[in-house]
Amino acid sequence: MSKSEHARLDFYKEKSVLITGGGTLGREIVKLLLEKGTKEIRIFDNAEQQLFKCELDFQNDPRVSYLLGDVCDLDAINMALPGVDVIIHTAACKFVNYIEYHPFKAIRTNVDGIINIIKAVINSYSVKKAVNISSDKACNPVSIYGYTKGLGERFFTWADRVSPKAFCSVRFPNFYGSDGSVIDTWGRQGKAGLPITVTDKRMMRYFIGIREAAELTLDSLEFSEGGEIFVPADLAERSIMEIAEEFSERYGVPIRLTGKRLGERLREPLMTEIEYDMATQEGKFWRIDPKKEFIGTPHYLYNAYREK
Repeated sequence: MSKSEHARLDFYKEKSVLITGGGTLGREIVKLLLEKGTKEIRIFDNAEQQLFKCELDFQNDPRVSYLLGDVCDLDAINMALPGVDVIIHTAACKFVNYIEYHPFKAIRTNVDGIINIIKAVINSYSVKKAVNISSDKACNPVSIYGYTKGLGERFFTWADRVSPKAFCSVRFPNFYGSDGSVIDTWGRQGKAGLPITVTDKRMMRYFIGIREAAELTLDSLEFSEGGEIFVPADLAERSIMEIAEEFSERYGVPIRLTGKRLGERLREPLMTEIEYDMATQEGKFWRIDPKKEFIGTPHYLYNAYREK
């Protein structure tokens, strides 16, 4: 093992980490942290069933604890934070079509929730770094979900400017096989002998594996200097129809076109042209540094958000 690999293992070895959201990505991050020898991991989720899944996965490891709470509840977050060094914020309302019809719930979780995370980090004596998991739908958004995730990125960059704590975001495309993803849905449809549903045969999407996303999250958090948005590099855009045809052939079921849903668009870019100008590629990810657009760092605002 190289010195750099040893250094990366050491970064998390003595850390206490809080992960909001015990979904597919959250659980994969826990697995990776356990491999790195992390001292303590706290999984914070508002769904009992999700915490139960996590406990089944990690019940034999005393380093993992399970906290029932909601990011909409600032007191619950504060109670979960004593002794925590790092926060990984994955919790969110994620289903684009549901959010178009229930926008206030998404705003409560994705916007108010992230504000609560920022307030809690600023007021914590132990937390030094926080990473926000974002989405490609935050790039030039057209959906309510995209707008809420875009605000989350901006708030984290703002928090880094006004606070001595380090805040960053990671912007991911679709995950291969996560709960409720198109790949997961098609697998369920195929096994049940149902048609593979595609909203529009012209759809194109970027994809990333769960393990790769977990690794990129931890790398970004480790190497962040504060305020950045990290984006996976060297991903190939894929035709949704071609992937659907693979599932159709595998399970021997037809494809059914259902029509584009509210909030969907044919392509989901990973970065805007302006962001490309602010970005540098570093290995497996792009580092977008929005701070280049600002002059000065108004740390005096930090005290305004500290509890008196």
